[in-house]
Amino acid sequence: MKKLTFLGIAFMALAAASPAQAGGSWTGFYAGGNAGYAWGSADNTLAISDGVNCHFCFASDISAAQSAGSPGFSPNGFSGGGQFGYNWQTFNWVYGVEFDVESFSQKQTVNNSVSLPANTAGASCFTAGAVSCVGNFSTSIKTDWLITLRPRLGYSWDQTLVYVTGGLAFTKLSYSQSYSDNLNFAPGNVGGSVTTSASDTKVGWVVGGGFERMIADNWSARAEYLYVRFDGLNANGTLTDSSPGFIANFANNMDHFSSNIVRVGFNYRFSPAP
Repeated sequence: MKKLTFLGIAFMALAAASPAQAGGSWTGFYAGGNAGYAWGSADNTLAISDGVNCHFCFASDISAAQSAGSPGFSPNGFSGGGQFGYNWQTFNWVYGVEFDVESFSQKQTVNNSVSLPANTAGASCFTAGAVSCVGNFSTSIKTDWLITLRPRLGYSWDQTLVYVTGGLAFTKLSYSQSYSDNLNFAPGNVGGSVTTSASDTKVGWVVGGGFERMIADNWSARAEYLYVRFDGLNANGTLTDSSPGFIANFANNMDHFSSNIVRVGFNYRFSPAP
């Protein structure tokens, strides 16, 4: 909330820094920059199935491991970059198209440990004698960049433009999960481990809106909110056990990734100032 308040104050200060023009047209090419903050969400679901020669061997331990390996994500971080576009104005209505390229630093890692009591009771974890059976998960998601291509439709009066926007969004979405445990069926074995990962360039959609105000000849300041959403990823892998042939299959499904973006910025219009 402090970051959102700061962005609002910064925009108002920018808008008040220069005297406004007396009217003017929004028609023409423009380019500018922006900076802001993004916060997102994603959910992961892990399904585990034992092989013919089981690794977990108990349904209750599989259920516990699936729960620990199915975290929810709430990444957040910086968003900023540049935009350019073209506007047409007819009376008070302004319509156009905008293209932007952004740094989109959305990263989070969730670490979870899970006790496996059924195997512990079965004395299948050995370190010079029976010890507690434990599994450890590390699950991560990441995006690095964002591109959007969006029509805009707005209404202007005096030096102020209010608009809505929506269109296509592109990002590279990455997911990874590692798991290891000490499930053994003989002294000296080292347990099982598996790593699953997936990465893909995703095409999604974006909607939002904002307002923009002329602050000097050819210059304007703006504030904007965008919501982006992308389909998720599937990541599969096979856990290998130190006992030959003892395996378990891991299937991860990240249903979707979405993010809210608030940002302030500026534009320079290349058409002559009115």
